[in-house]
Amino acid sequence: MNGKLRSIFAFATALILLIPGALIAALGKGSDSWIALLAVLSSLPLVLALIQWLYARRFAKRIQTMSVAEGQRFLLSHRDKAEETEKKKLRELQRLRCWTALYTVLLWLLAACASVLSGVLYPYGTGVLLPFLAYAALLFFAVYSRIPKHEPLIVGDGAYTLNSEAYPTLYALARKAAAELGCSKDITILLTPDSNVGITRDKQRFYLVLGIRALHILSEEELYCIFLHEFSHASDKNRASEKIYAYRTHLHEQGERLGRFASFLSILFLSLDAGYVFHHELYRYASAVIRETDADRDMARLGDPRAAASSLRKLHYDKYYEWESGVKDETPVYAPETPAPDYLKKQIVAFQTAIADRRSVWDALIPKEILSNSATHPTLKMRLETLKVSEDETFEGSYSASYIAERDKALEELEHQVYEDVKASYDAARAEQYLAPLHRITEWEAQGRPLSAERYADLVADLKALGRHTDAEALCDRALAELHDFSTVHAHFMKGCALLFRYDPQGMEHLYYAIEKNKNYLEEGLYYMGTFCCLTGREQELQAYRKFVTQMVQSNEDENRLANFLARGDNLTKETLPEGLLEEILAFIHSVDEDDLIENIYLVRKTISETFFTSAFVIHFYGGTDEKREEVMHKIFRFLDSHPTDWQFSLFDYFEFPEVKIEKIPGSLVYSKSNQQ
Repeated sequence: MNGKLRSIFAFATALILLIPGALIAALGKGSDSWIALLAVLSSLPLVLALIQWLYARRFAKRIQTMSVAEGQRFLLSHRDKAEETEKKKLRELQRLRCWTALYTVLLWLLAACASVLSGVLYPYGTGVLLPFLAYAALLFFAVYSRIPKHEPLIVGDGAYTLNSEAYPTLYALARKAAAELGCSKDITILLTPDSNVGITRDKQRFYLVLGIRALHILSEEELYCIFLHEFSHASDKNRASEKIYAYRTHLHEQGERLGRFASFLSILFLSLDAGYVFHHELYRYASAVIRETDADRDMARLGDPRAAASSLRKLHYDKYYEWESGVKDETPVYAPETPAPDYLKKQIVAFQTAIADRRSVWDALIPKEILSNSATHPTLKMRLETLKVSEDETFEGSYSASYIAERDKALEELEHQVYEDVKASYDAARAEQYLAPLHRITEWEAQGRPLSAERYADLVADLKALGRHTDAEALCDRALAELHDFSTVHAHFMKGCALLFRYDPQGMEHLYYAIEKNKNYLEEGLYYMGTFCCLTGREQELQAYRKFVTQMVQSNEDENRLANFLARGDNLTKETLPEGLLEEILAFIHSVDEDDLIENIYLVRKTISETFFTSAFVIHFYGGTDEKREEVMHKIFRFLDSHPTDWQFSLFDYFEFPEVKIEKIPGSLVYSKSNQQ
């Protein structure tokens, strides 16, 4: 049911139920006691909304007052007792849905009372009737908004559908796996240009998503085992989990569809919905690894455990391949003047070559891997143990002529599809992602490769866009050797990532330094550090890293996060920078404002705590395109971010925070175009 239909149904219901009230009034049966009772019942939704809001606020406050360390311990306690938590949370979620359904029925009855009351009050005139009728319609709309809207299933964005008649071998494997798990719906195989394998379904059909890279490295037995794994996820034993996930999705999509109006109406269900979302996140976190392990057991039970182990190992290689790609020099996708007609084939060959070259290194890493706190899948070592297959056991699969023919035909058809999809937008994408960085790098090299604090980070990005990762790392090395320490944070970050991609633990120190000096690198830096420790099995470093994470994230929550926005009520005062610094910054800003777009520049100090503040520059543009303004802001950001001064800066666009009257703060205006003319 869409929004318009809900509105029509809500108003129609209110009008229909107004009629009995009007008849009661016409017959003179509407006594004062009846009116009082209906008024009390009609006002109950307002009381319930207040109770929901107060309870949800109390619940949110309890969560928000948790420290980062307490939150992590709380989450891990559910992972430690995953099986118990999964069952407990599933029951809680089902119970919450039942309570929500009963509560929705109650609201419908109370809305009906409001409609009848509006009819009883008909003799008092439309000025009394209409507000009650609108109130009732609003309540009915809130109730009907709980009915999930049927959305067409969108799967495999950019995927290519394999015709069952043209691919009988692939479909035979899929149908055999589906039958073993009791999945009797029709099947559609969707081909994607990656190594992903997944499954989803609607009422009539299963959609099996198959990456072309996975298809080209798996034998028939291995692919069959992967299909068994996916159909295990989609089998009836997981229907309860799918239903609670579908309801969670409905709550999210409802807010997106109705916007601010939904936010207003959601007060009636606030604590119930908040509780459902919270418990669902805990359920999802606790059950993720268990569900994967259960699907692996089905692979071992219904297929060949050795083939299952081999398939998981091959797909796991993709993780190492992608990790190492961050430092390998390569030809950019958009280097050719026209789209490459064999792009996917080259990607598959590169992956297969990497497996042959790096297999021994990757196999040595497999038994070392540590399960991360945020993992959704067991480690490969854990999965091999579930399959009861030793780590060094090998499996030689079969490749029938029909299987090879369909595999190659699938690649040819997907290659053509990808070519057609990118052809129309290729020139524009090439200009932005290849020609523009090529021009900037060529110009820079012609100038003798000068090094400046505010520009080298963008040059590093351009070199990497051109596939020149070695040159990008060399530029970072120059920055580390020649620039002031406070200007080398980005170089430390990029150098640290490059070292970690080569499994060199020295990269950790570079990332520690970058994160401590600049919290802009916090999220990405912590991801790479944690992934590296888990991939390489560095238990001691992982413990030190997790302690560091707790401290940094807590600090970011308490202080640094607040430096990234302005709000009414912030402690904003006049700022006085060290002598000469303001003049230097203003001179740079004017040098990059080539089109004279800046009308005013404001500077204030935002005091966040007794020991932490930021100097906030607010740029007021007038005219120009979005691209031009963004370019100027980016250059200013790079300059402030790499300035060789131990000073905390923030940068904002004047129009992003209209509720903050920055111009009213005494002494905040440090430049005005009107005063310069």
